[in-house]
Parts: sequence; structure tokens; C-alpha cells
Amino acid sequence: MTNPATTTPPIEVRLQLQRSGFALDVDMQLPGRGITALFGPSGCGKTTCLRAMAGLEHAPLGWVRVHGEVWQNDGVQDGPRIWRPPHQRALGYVFQDSQLFDHLDVRGNIHYGLRRTPVAQRLVAVEQLVELLGIGALMERKPATLSGGERQRIALASRLALRPKVLLLDEEQQAAMAKTVGECASRTYNLLCHRHLEPGTSEAFRAYVAALHQMYLMGMAMELKRLGYHMTKLN
Repeated sequence: MTNPATTTPPIEVRLQLQRSGFALDVDMQLPGRGITALFGPSGCGKTTCLRAMAGLEHAPLGWVRVHGEVWQNDGVQDGPRIWRPPHQRALGYVFQDSQLFDHLDVRGNIHYGLRRTPVAQRLVAVEQLVELLGIGALMERKPATLSGGERQRIALASRLALRPKVLLLDEEQQAAMAKTVGECASRTYNLLCHRHLEPGTSEAFRAYVAALHQMYLMGMAMELKRLGYHMTKLN
């Protein structure tokens, strides 16, 4: 039986990096599945951390291990120094500005990173992504004709097509998201006030939980719609 205390976490990141204005010191252990959000004020080093994980910036003192594969070991753990360049790391990175090839259409952008993937495997991956992200009608269009949300979906598809072990999303929409959540919270507060609930009662608690759920649904729906996503009913 495995002892949870001695189990090696799927993702380990330790980074120390000096930049003008701040020093980045990261020590985190992440699960190998699911979604992990990295929060912080503007300029605190979130993007720098992601870039260092991806190998786009070299932290002089760093350790990155993902599912047993060591991507970087610079003076943190015993053993030889290891530095894998970005193209040797099984990850996908969606940048703030999408970074699509303007001279290629959507299909070409998705297929670009799959040049070394077997054709049969490549087609299955693309077909699944097209259906999942609802981008079938965009495949022949050029990036310049797409909206911001559509460009982000294409960038996401091109990275997911590589079947990465880790997907890094660097999103610049924090301010818009915060505004959306604030608007939903204000509506929810006003709704609760008009119901004249007695604080501390079971009715107030149930209404509070229901209001939080509605706030979540409203906020997510508004944000997804603004970013260009659509809801698809699953059978």
C-alpha cells in the first residue's frame, strides 16, 4: 500500500528567477489531472512562471518534473544538470495574444504542429477538437478574419492537437472576468435583500447557496459568450 506522504506529486515546480522590480520564487506541487488556477495581481510574475515552466525563460535555479520526466534540474536536486528546450517538453502553451500564423488558414494552423504525427492519429485528433470546440465553420478562414474569442479557440485547438501532458493558459482577460463576477455578485446581493430573509435561518442558507449557484452560472455564461464560446447539449 502506498504511503500518501511519500508519493511523488505528478507535477513539481521550483523556480528562482530575478527580474527588474521583483524576484520570482516558486515552490509548488500540482495534481496531474484537472485544472489549477494561478492567481495574483498584475506584475507579480504569473506569466514569467508559466514561461519558465515551458522553457521559454531559463530560471538559473530551477526544478521542473512532470509525470516522472525531468524537464529542468539546475542546482536543485542531486544528479546531472538537465535542460529540455520547449519543443522537447510535452506541453501546450496558449499565449495572451493567441500567436497564430496569419498566412495559414485555421486548418493549417492546427495541422502545423502535427507534421511529425502519424496521419491517421492526426486526423482523429483534429476531428475530435473541431467538434469539441465548435470550430467547423472556421476551418478555411484566415486568423485576420476571426474575432478574439475565435482566435483563442483556434490557438487552444492547435495546442490540444499535440496531446500535451500539461496545458498552460496565459489569459489577459482577468479585468473583464473580475467585472463580470462583480456585476453578478451585485445582482445576487440585491436579489437576496428583496427576499427579506431572516439571517441565520435554514431558508436564508438555502437561498444563499442557490444565489451563489446562479451567480456562477450567470458569470460563466456571460464570460464564455463574450469570449466566443457556445454551449452544446450533450446526449
